[in-house]
Amino acid sequence: MNLDRIELERLEKVAIGAVLMDNTNYDDFSLTPADFAFPRNRAAYQVIKGLIESGEEANTMSLYSKVKDSDLAGEYLREPGNPAYAAREIRRESKRRRLQMLSAMINESVSEAEPGETVDMIHRELDAIDDSGRTDFSSLRELVIPTINQIETWRNDRDARPGVLTGYSGLDTKLGGFEAGEYIVLAARTSIGKTEFVVNMVTNQIAKGIPIGLFSAEMSASRIVTRMLCSQGRMKYGLVRYGFLRDSDFSKLSESAEKLYNQQAFIDDTPEIAFSELRSKARRMVRMGARMIYVD
Repeated sequence: MNLDRIELERLEKVAIGAVLMDNTNYDDFSLTPADFAFPRNRAAYQVIKGLIESGEEANTMSLYSKVKDSDLAGEYLREPGNPAYAAREIRRESKRRRLQMLSAMINESVSEAEPGETVDMIHRELDAIDDSGRTDFSSLRELVIPTINQIETWRNDRDARPGVLTGYSGLDTKLGGFEAGEYIVLAARTSIGKTEFVVNMVTNQIAKGIPIGLFSAEMSASRIVTRMLCSQGRMKYGLVRYGFLRDSDFSKLSESAEKLYNQQAFIDDTPEIAFSELRSKARRMVRMGARMIYVD
């Protein structure tokens, strides 16, 4: 439900008054001047922001020294209310206004820009809106007990690993699998077998029923699937690629195809893919269930 303008203006004054009374509220509220709907309040919070971030104390006197408006400086301390609630509602209404602005931007972009550019813009703006006001850190106090509980779970059940296993036991023992949120870089000199290694990991994971997304600028989707079939069937790629197959080999290949057919994997072999396009496609893969994204 939208707040009416009178109530929103009152809440903005409550939040500003709380910051002037106790500057630690500035960090706790995670508000920016742009979150304030009323120009007068926005200007006042911009001054407060400048004072606090330059190491000065923000209070009615320092605010007055900047804006030269005694009524403005004083009225923020006269407004009663719950500051935490006020800050939360200000952020919510700010998001609502930004979504309305995004709607207008979409209408304009649809008629003037390429569809792909419009989609990228929408994702970029939604990410910015979603991230606003988000706390990116946790205190040690909040983390210790859950971590001890997780370690206790591992102790009681060694198979209860949080990560996605690679299928290589030595590597899994060292890494414990790939965990959500990790960014792993596999680096080696040219022609050492990085792509082959990645394809083998992907094959191992989807054979375990783990959905995977793979972007490849090295191989076509067809070659990747051929290598996956060879990996699954323990066959040499060269023999398959050049047609040196016996009847028994082809039977293995058919069995491998049957095992992989019903598994969930998404492969994109777009050459010279733009980062914005890769990011957009990766999001869609995740929405469709992918638990890991590989980029080769």
